[in-house]
Amino acid sequence: MASQCGRFVITFNGEIYNHLDIRVGLRHREMAWVGHSDTETLVEAISALGMEQTLQQCIGMFAFCVWDREQNTLTLARDRFGEKPLYYGMCGDSFLFSSELTSLRGHPHFASRISRTALSDYFKRGYVPAPQSIYEGIYKLPPGCCLTYKPADRVLGTPYRYWTIAQASHGQDEEGATAIETIDARLRSAVQRQLIGDVPLGAFLSGGIDSTLVVALMQSLSPNPVNTFTIGFAQSKYNEANQAKRIATYLGTHHTELYINESELLSTIPRIADVYDEPFADASQVPTVLLCQLAKQHVTVALTGDGADELFGGYRRYTDGPLLWSLARRLPLSARRCVSRLLESLPPGALNAMPARISDLAEKLQKVAQLLSANSQASLYSQLTTHQTGRESIVIGGYASPDPEPGMIMDSIAQNLMLLDIDCYLPDDILVKVDRAAMSVGLETRAPFLDHLVAESAWRLPLTDKIQGRRGKMILRQVMSKYVPEALIATSKKGFTPPVGEWLKGPLKAWAADLLDSDLLRRQGFLVPELVQRRWQEHQAGKRNWTYQLWDVLMFQSWLAQHERQAGTQTSRTTHPTLGKQPSAA
Repeated sequence: MASQCGRFVITFNGEIYNHLDIRVGLRHREMAWVGHSDTETLVEAISALGMEQTLQQCIGMFAFCVWDREQNTLTLARDRFGEKPLYYGMCGDSFLFSSELTSLRGHPHFASRISRTALSDYFKRGYVPAPQSIYEGIYKLPPGCCLTYKPADRVLGTPYRYWTIAQASHGQDEEGATAIETIDARLRSAVQRQLIGDVPLGAFLSGGIDSTLVVALMQSLSPNPVNTFTIGFAQSKYNEANQAKRIATYLGTHHTELYINESELLSTIPRIADVYDEPFADASQVPTVLLCQLAKQHVTVALTGDGADELFGGYRRYTDGPLLWSLARRLPLSARRCVSRLLESLPPGALNAMPARISDLAEKLQKVAQLLSANSQASLYSQLTTHQTGRESIVIGGYASPDPEPGMIMDSIAQNLMLLDIDCYLPDDILVKVDRAAMSVGLETRAPFLDHLVAESAWRLPLTDKIQGRRGKMILRQVMSKYVPEALIATSKKGFTPPVGEWLKGPLKAWAADLLDSDLLRRQGFLVPELVQRRWQEHQAGKRNWTYQLWDVLMFQSWLAQHERQAGTQTSRTTHPTLGKQPSAA
């Protein structure tokens, strides 16, 4: 869409929830609005206010690109938390950008070389961390960033941040309001903003604090029963559907649940790679895809509870990490590394010969060994979140990137771990998982906790309002008690991770065995076949639990098969237009 003045042209993916308020702010300019879309609001605001001021005013999720016909510059921008994806890179003389890697692969200049550094990072985290992508020379624009490209120079600039969570420390909440009142009001406003539109809306409901609070606020703002959706498992130790159903009954929502059976599982897993542009191995992606399919049958938009754990201290690592760090610091680093090497030196055969309980303990000791070797809070975070065990490298010729550092240094370890999750785990795992699953079926998801006004208020709270002892999200529990009795909420979350380890020994065994075939791995040349096969055999024999590590390999192998299929058809595709030197080419 072009601005009325003709200077700016925009291509936009996402939703600006407060775009009507932005229009009101532009009324003194006597705009002659053509339509009612947030795309028009966005391009006209950029024309009137400039890029920086427009971004500061926007509340929403977005990835967009703006061509300035006067300055002959291209500007890419991504929302504050990275809810919407944006890839870019130079391919020959062409500058490419897209919300999907699939689009870039279709370009005749695209060189589909897999980055072994990105692949090593993937096996460490279960996702490819920004700013890398799985392909050499193609990058993800980090959340809260802009990038300007000048075709005349044909040089990529450096992304710059227009927003960070650190800005919250400079803001101020309403005077006289208690913390509970502030968070309640901010969340209510965020939910109300995200209920805009004339399409059917619903919400995911797991039975935990986050989704329950979102649904409770939705229901309090709606004259009709809200549509809620949940996924269940036949295995009781993984199932939260009963909990969600009790809450739905209490709130009076129109509730729909789906229990995953073996046939749905077998039909979904092999096509997971078609949903995710890159290798992606958060096992909860499977029920997430099925949940999105379920919701799409009834609604067009679904609200989620994503972001609450990172902003309000919901993960166990925020309590366990500081404790482990405190204990570890009592020993000199040299002594810790000595103990770490000793524990890690336990051979697999020694673990296999132990009784099951002792073997489980030994595995935990090896995890502790990794934590003991941490020499900084960044490396502590890396060890708390890594999928790797020991020092064995699974990628041939691959080297992982340095451990991420928090964007700013806070007073407490817990806050620094939360910052790292906001910068890394949230945008590259949680939001990727939900966005790609939803987009694959044409469902739009919205996350009220990631309204930046909610996030900034959350960040200004003292840590004691979030974490007390080993319990997190304390203030959300207090807000939620205004709408739902706390007795209805599960005392401990089971999570959304399905029983993948059991499935690999049962209905998924044949599918997995084909992808893990030693001859296939050897021909591809990316992974160490002997290491993969050893873990597969130990898992099948019940000697070791290699669920995470095997799922990482399977998701890469499944993605690689798709990548090779697409690469085989790439040469037959027609040439795509590229950004040229003339303004009209934008």
